[in-house]
Amino acid sequence: MGNLAIEKYQEAVAIYREIRDTNSESALLLPLAALLGQEKRLNESIAASQRAMTLYREAGDLHSEGVAMQQIAMATLQAHQLDDSVSASRAALAIFQEAGDSENQIKSLIHLGMALEANSKFDEAAAVGEEFAAILEDIGGAHAFAQRVAGRLNVSAPWDGPQPDDSFRAEICRPIVKARPVNFSK
Repeated sequence: MGNLAIEKYQEAVAIYREIRDTNSESALLLPLAALLGQEKRLNESIAASQRAMTLYREAGDLHSEGVAMQQIAMATLQAHQLDDSVSASRAALAIFQEAGDSENQIKSLIHLGMALEANSKFDEAAAVGEEFAAILEDIGGAHAFAQRVAGRLNVSAPWDGPQPDDSFRAEICRPIVKARPVNFSK
């Protein structure tokens, strides 16, 4: 199924590129990049994300440019291109700081922390954890962050999930996972 979906996305992207409809092309590139990543076609995922990022930058769409940069950060992390992942995570963070988007700053910090940890840059990763905590505090804490996400998903309330293990990723995410499980059946 994944390969058929990829093929159809690629065909549509090619058509939009040919007729120079960059809005439609960019709208399809990130879902295509995600599918390529799921299929472990990481270089293609990175290329699609980079093309989307370029189109969004040219269009002046700061938010979507940042989302594309986050996709690049995750794909390069999966591809073990750790320095590229750190750079892309930092670039996404800078974009969302400029845009004043605290929620995506948090996501970018998580990506950055993961990339730094994978790159054995533990001191830098710890500093990212502190920045993460500061942003959470600025927006009212993990509970407020979870409420914002739950509200956007149209579900009720934060969750009290299982306690994470002791890895850095768990430490950086601990404030978020302390809320109650979201009940999706309501």
